[in-house]
Amino acid sequence: MYRKAAVVPKSVCPGKICGYRLYALDAVRRLTFIKQAQLLGLSLSEIQDLFSLRMEPGTTCADIRQRTREKITAVDKKIEELQRMKGWGGGGSRAVHGKYETKQ
Repeated sequence: MYRKAAVVPKSVCPGKICGYRLYALDAVRRLTFIKQAQLLGLSLSEIQDLFSLRMEPGTTCADIRQRTREKITAVDKKIEELQRMKGWGGGGSRAVHGKYETKQ
């Protein structure tokens, strides 16, 4: 999946050895970064954008940090929305068949 998305280079060894593909250390680091970024809510497409920024001539670390900050802000907003939704469920009323009923 990651090779198809071109975020991880092809394995060092063309076939499989003992059922495993062998990758260079840089590819392992990329995979680690990808998994961590996915856990933080970045899509594979967004991760690809970050990698492509790194490869573009003239791109600075500040550009990459700015793109990362934008995503963090978006994730923070999602967290706030989820916390607000969580509050709806425990605030003394509950939805029943599209109507609200007060707990007694």
